Parts: sequence; C-alpha cells; structure tokens
Amino acid sequence: MRLVDPGNIVHANDQGSLATLVLTRPSAVLFTLPARSLDDIRDAMARGPVEVVAYDQDNRRALATGKLLLVDNIIDQTTATIRLKAMFPNDDEKLWPGEFVNAHVLLDTRSAAVVDSLGRRPARTERPVRLDRHREQPGRAASDRGRPDLPGSDGRHLRPQPAVSAS
Repeated sequence: MRLVDPGNIVHANDQGSLATLVLTRPSAVLFTLPARSLDDIRDAMARGPVEVVAYDQDNRRALATGKLLLVDNIIDQTTATIRLKAMFPNDDEKLWPGEFVNAHVLLDTRSAAVVDSLGRRPARTERPVRLDRHREQPGRAASDRGRPDLPGSDGRHLRPQPAVSAS
C-alpha cells in the first residue's frame, strides 16, 4: 500500500512514514497464557529450548513450529495472564503479519507414557492398604474385611480359622 504518491512533497520532519516494513522471515508471535503456568514455563526454559507450535484460528492445522524466545516480566493483573513471544523461521511463509493463530507450548515430553485412544493418560487406580497385624491372617489388608469373596471375613471381624488336627 502506498503511503506517498508521486508528486507529494516530503519533509524530513513529517509525522507520517514513507514505508512500513514487516519482517516475515523469521516471524514473531506474541501470545498470552494464564499466570498460573509461569512456574512450569520457567522450569521448561531452564531445561532447554521450549517448542511452540502455531495453529490456525480453528486450532486444527499446524502452521509452523518455533521456539519460545521470552516471557514478559510483568503479570497483567486485570486478566491474570503473562505475555510470551515465540520466534518461527517461517521459511514457507505460512505465518502472515496480523494473522490470528493459536500457540501451543510444549513444556515436557514423557517417554513410555500410556495413553488411551483419545490421547488421554488413563487414571491410576490405587487402593490404600493397611496391613493387619493378626497372626491368624498375616498380610491380610484391613480394607479387605467385609468382602464376602475373601475367606475369613464375616463383614466386621476376622473369623478364627478352625484348628487342623492330624489324626
């Protein structure tokens, strides 16, 4: 877009600029994240470069992959967010100045993680176990009392087992 036409008189102290240059390679993306994630981001940056992936506005297609460059040193108190800046090589020019993108920050990679078909980690099922100190049933979990499928349980107390006689 032209800011000056042929025949215009241009002075050194004019307020308007002659041209606006926008760098597309590399390209910077400014974005915000909740302030509660600041510690996780700083920990990830201390371990090494942090990967950022820019997605289109529908959050469906990855446009570019870059690195987190900096975290602003001020938390916006009105929105409880922090501003971040990521740099992308943008060699294929998929990022365009002024374009709306969604930034995904990769904070950690876990190897040998178990996930379900939807990409979620399955919930761990744990059961607290307290060992009984009765000599008749060594190793019996106190939380197993009252389970009719386990021998030696009447629902409240352990039943003494009948003595075995060798005759």
